[in-house]
Amino acid sequence: MMIRKYRLEDCEALYRCQTKFLAPNLYPASFEAWRTSMFQDTDGAGRELFRDLRTLAACDGDRMLGYVQFGRTAFGFDGGGRVSDQVSYPVIRSLYFDRDAVSAGDRLLRRALEAFRGAERIYAFYQYFGMSCNGRHGKLFDSFDHVERLLDGYGFLTDEKNVFYSSQIGEVPEPDVQVVWEAPTPGNQQSAEFRCRGRRVGDCEVHLFRPDTAYLRWFGIEEPLRGQGWGGTCMNALRLALKEKGIRNLDTDTAFLNTGAQRFYEKNGFTRMGTTRSFRKDAGV
Repeated sequence: MMIRKYRLEDCEALYRCQTKFLAPNLYPASFEAWRTSMFQDTDGAGRELFRDLRTLAACDGDRMLGYVQFGRTAFGFDGGGRVSDQVSYPVIRSLYFDRDAVSAGDRLLRRALEAFRGAERIYAFYQYFGMSCNGRHGKLFDSFDHVERLLDGYGFLTDEKNVFYSSQIGEVPEPDVQVVWEAPTPGNQQSAEFRCRGRRVGDCEVHLFRPDTAYLRWFGIEEPLRGQGWGGTCMNALRLALKEKGIRNLDTDTAFLNTGAQRFYEKNGFTRMGTTRSFRKDAGV
C-alpha cells in the first residue's frame, strides 16, 4: 500500500475516489466546483478556511482505497463566538475509506495525528469547515459507521450530533408573507427577513451552493410570535422565493436534542435522512 499526496493540479483520481462515498449530505459536484471546494475553499463571508491543507490517499496499485484531508484553520471563534484570526484549530476535514480497507484508513488517520502531535485538541468533521460544494456541512453521516469506529479507537469523542433533513420544493401556496433578501455574500450565502404588512416576523439564512439546491443554515420567528403558526407560513414563503430562484431542493439540519425543531421540519415537508456527527480528541486521550 502506498500513501500519496495530492495537490490542486493533480487530483482527478482523487475526485473519482471521493464520488464513490455517497451520503445525503455529500452532493454531486462538477470536477471544477469540487476542486475549488477541496483545495481553495472559503466560508460564507469569503474568508479562506485553512492556512494549510494536506490531502493524502492510500493506494493499492491502481485502486484508491481512501483519503484524508487535514490542516489548521485560518481562523476560529473567540470566547464571544466572534470570528478571530488569532484562533486556529487542527481539523481532520475528511476521512473516507472503503469498508474492506480499514488498515488504509488507519494509516491515513495516523498520518494526520502525527501532523497534529502536541495539540491540546484535534477536531474531526468540524461542520463549519466542511466543503462548500456540500453546503459546508462537514459532519460525518451515520452510514460511515466504519469511519466512526476507527475514530473511536483513537480516542475521539462525539462533539456534536445533528439530524439531517432534505426536502423537494413542489407546489407552494401563496403566503401572506414577503421575503426580503439581502445581497448575497462572497461565499454565496443570502439572508432574508420575513415581513407581513411591513412588520418583521422572522428571518433566515441560506447557502446557495448549487443551481438547484439550497441549504437552510438558519430559520427563526420573532419570539413574541412563536406558537402562532408563523413558522409554517414563513417556510412556505421561503420555499416560494427559492423556487423563483430556480431552487428545487432545500436541505437543513438541527441538533439531535432539539426535538421541537425536528417536529417543525417534519411537519413542514422535510424528510429525516439520518444523523451526522463531529468529533474531538483531547490531549492525553
